[in-house]
Amino acid sequence: MNAYLSRSLLAGSLLTSFAFCQSEATPPKPTVTKPEFNPDNANLTPGLSGLQQRPASKEALFRAFAAIKGLSADYTEEKFLSLLAVPLKSAGKLHFMQPGYLSRIVESPEKSKLTITESELRMASTDTTGKNKEEVIDLRQSDRVRLFVTSLVQVFQGDGKALKQHYQVRYTPKADDFHVWQLELKPRKSPLTQIMKRLVLVGRDQSVTRIELHEPNGDRTITKIVKVNPKRVFTAKEQKEIFGVTAKPTPSKTPSSKPDSKKPSKTNKAGAPR
Repeated sequence: MNAYLSRSLLAGSLLTSFAFCQSEATPPKPTVTKPEFNPDNANLTPGLSGLQQRPASKEALFRAFAAIKGLSADYTEEKFLSLLAVPLKSAGKLHFMQPGYLSRIVESPEKSKLTITESELRMASTDTTGKNKEEVIDLRQSDRVRLFVTSLVQVFQGDGKALKQHYQVRYTPKADDFHVWQLELKPRKSPLTQIMKRLVLVGRDQSVTRIELHEPNGDRTITKIVKVNPKRVFTAKEQKEIFGVTAKPTPSKTPSSKPDSKKPSKTNKAGAPR
């Protein structure tokens, strides 16, 4: 798996988790929390409202991840590479649709598209001559890619068993602000350990605001969400254009034939009408 593929897959899955947190499911009624006074924190200022709006635990956070059915988001990204003096910047859109269709579209500086379906991974781009090219990987034929893709999708769909199997998870509410939290994921085994050292999600209330990906070689990527629609419903045309999926037609309701309201005419024993 090359560096572009691994980073693109990871970024797409992470951005999905961004939008999961944006779900507008009705949160539980906030309760007033009064922190104990600590002289060491005397100069720290709590959240403005004094109300705890953030998820109470990592379990609550991942329930929010799993609540979404479809979404679209705009994002910006910066990659800090040890060989470059300035970060590489990119921006684009992300689309997600259950049961696991993901499309990551890079709009600048160069256009490209990565699409994940239940059975394959498609990477489309345009070369310097303007010619379109596409690479397709059959997930059923590539154990390594399938493990990487499915583990990330399961993680950010809120699958607790997948989390324990693939990551060490630490959820840390910020002590001096009732709204801010941090989630750190550390992969347990290969191939994830070869791709990332740790992953840090920083959020405020029910939303993720920033993700930091730290790689084993010291490189890091910071991704920010600009705008999210967590209740996106894709038309059949959009499903085809964005995900390459042909939507199943909705069966039409055939009006039932109504029985003739006219009463049959009475007949005599001979069968002739009276």
